[in-house]
Amino acid sequence: MSMDSRFAIFRQRSFLFYWLGYVLSQLGDVIFMITMSWMIVEVTGSGIIMGTFLMMFGIPRLAVMLIGGVMVDRYDPRKVMIYSDLLRAAVLAVILAFSIGGCRSCGFFM
Repeated sequence: MSMDSRFAIFRQRSFLFYWLGYVLSQLGDVIFMITMSWMIVEVTGSGIIMGTFLMMFGIPRLAVMLIGGVMVDRYDPRKVMIYSDLLRAAVLAVILAFSIGGCRSCGFFM
């Protein structure tokens, strides 16, 4: 198998955009996990709280992956991916707002 045949799929524009979007999304996930873990250790100094965060992040992710697979089978995969990324951006914006300004009602201050 030649190198040209292995990478022939990247000549298709739609696949290339999908692949680049996926790679950038995964890179963002990794950066988020590193920065949140770092922030939790800096603020609390507790490895237990960081481990709890990682567990609380991983379990729902597993459940949502199962539901997401069914949704992609029933609905347009592009729309499911776009809406899930928009929802994730909204959740991260709320986390950012809490980490910058705090939340008086929930007792979360930085």
